[in-house]
Amino acid sequence: MLKFDFHYAFNNHSSLHLIGHNTSARYACIDDSDWICGTPKKLDNTFDFRVFYQFKNNNFLVNFGVNRILNDNNHLIQPYRGSQSPILGQGRQIMFDIKYTF
Repeated sequence: MLKFDFHYAFNNHSSLHLIGHNTSARYACIDDSDWICGTPKKLDNTFDFRVFYQFKNNNFLVNFGVNRILNDNNHLIQPYRGSQSPILGQGRQIMFDIKYTF
């Protein structure tokens, strides 16, 4: 997996973040007849982004943005020679995080 993170600070309190990741091709069992893995097949590599705005002020931290902008077919894959087919992951999501530090 290759990740990159770019951010631009507007001032000391706010910034814009663009995070991307590329997951190389992986092998997984596609056909699970009788729960036996057979021969694993190669899945394509995946690439996706998330972008968010971050605001920090004293003890508050707020993030607002979008995860999985490309809404790529995100598959959760079992370990090599696992017994289950790849599971389709979640699609595009709106992200809103609030953190307060005491």
